[in-house]
Amino acid sequence: MELPVYKPADNRDAKLGNFNLPILGIFDLPLTLFEAASSVIHQVKRFSRLKSWAARLAGRRGFRKAAVATARKIAVLMLTLWKNGSDYQWTKEATA
Repeated sequence: MELPVYKPADNRDAKLGNFNLPILGIFDLPLTLFEAASSVIHQVKRFSRLKSWAARLAGRRGFRKAAVATARKIAVLMLTLWKNGSDYQWTKEATA
């Protein structure tokens, strides 16, 4: 199955070039990150600095704000790991 792609319809989009961005991936990403953050806060049993930070933030500011902040942190973390080509370390001891 081929995903729908973005193609410029007129000249105002021509400066963007023809990147053929998958439409489904662009619009589903924020929801997917929010769901991942929600599960980190509520369902993940394994300790990590991310879970600890998110749980403390949820206690101070409320669940929704904590989930949005955690989703942003997950996005930044994923981008950094992707650029470096490294794996996520659950604890500090795992980096040794």
